[in-house]
Amino acid sequence: MSLVDQMLGEGAVADLCVWKNKVISGITFVIATRIWYQFEILETPLVPFLCSIFLLLMLLLFLWAKFGQLLGTWRPPTPEEIKQEDSLVRALFSKIEGLLLMLYEIAYGKDIKTFICVNLCYH
Repeated sequence: MSLVDQMLGEGAVADLCVWKNKVISGITFVIATRIWYQFEILETPLVPFLCSIFLLLMLLLFLWAKFGQLLGTWRPPTPEEIKQEDSLVRALFSKIEGLLLMLYEIAYGKDIKTFICVNLCYH
């Protein structure tokens, strides 16, 4: 085992760093170079770029909802399906909602012990 392998250990990140899978490592390199080029060379502002990405995602979601049946794919869940109690999407949203509520309680000092622990560990 080489020194690099010993330092990086095992796993997907180590395989990516030592180029064991050349296709995935190459794709990662091209994407990272493209992101660098976009923000450093072209000087694209971050917020408008993210807004453009979100608008594109909303357009794709709209097209998926309207024309998904023609393509033979599942359509995205509707708000009525999300509100159902036995829905998998509802269970996922309720889990996310619980996590956000926990973060809210920590941030606003309702759970003082965790709040102090997080602040001491962060700084």
